Amino acid sequence: MSNSTIHWRSLIKELFIVTAGVLIALVANSWYEKQNEIRQAGQFLTGIYEEIEDNITVLRETLPYHKKLLKDLREDPLKANLSLNPAHVRNVAWKLAENSVFKENTDNSLYYELSNAYDMHDYLVNTQMDAAAKMSELNILGPFYLLQAGTMSEVQKTAFQVEASKGWIPIFETWIFFEQSYLQALEEIIDKSESGANHN
Repeated sequence: MSNSTIHWRSLIKELFIVTAGVLIALVANSWYEKQNEIRQAGQFLTGIYEEIEDNITVLRETLPYHKKLLKDLREDPLKANLSLNPAHVRNVAWKLAENSVFKENTDNSLYYELSNAYDMHDYLVNTQMDAAAKMSELNILGPFYLLQAGTMSEVQKTAFQVEASKGWIPIFETWIFFEQSYLQALEEIIDKSESGANHN
């Protein structure tokens, strides 16, 4: 066997070893990056679950208040305590998680459920914001304070009842719908999470 043949075999062998080393390094690096992304997605999800738990607590407090207010408004607006009492729900953890790392490393059905739930969040917050503007537009609050002061005439009371029925009742029907829908969506996510944890 000539020196030239030995030299080429040795060169091919070294080239194979270097190429294999590079490929192994690339695979290891890709695996490490993927594991890092999975950890990040898990941290985002933990933050979202904590936020959901907080929002459930808030909604469970405000929803009965708004249901009672709606009932009082339907029965007699003059005796209702007209206070908006918005639900201070948050979506910070969800906004932080709206990235490709979280989306690509989270179960598709869970991501879809979270996305739908936080859409309800946005609808509720917008409803709450619109309510104050609508009240001002309908001039409900001014007569309400006259009522509280005891200076409202019978004609004003009748007008107030009509305006409250036209203004407040539809607003709180919408408000309660989104509070209930959002709360239900969040509770279902937590129930599935706890059910999945119990199976693992």
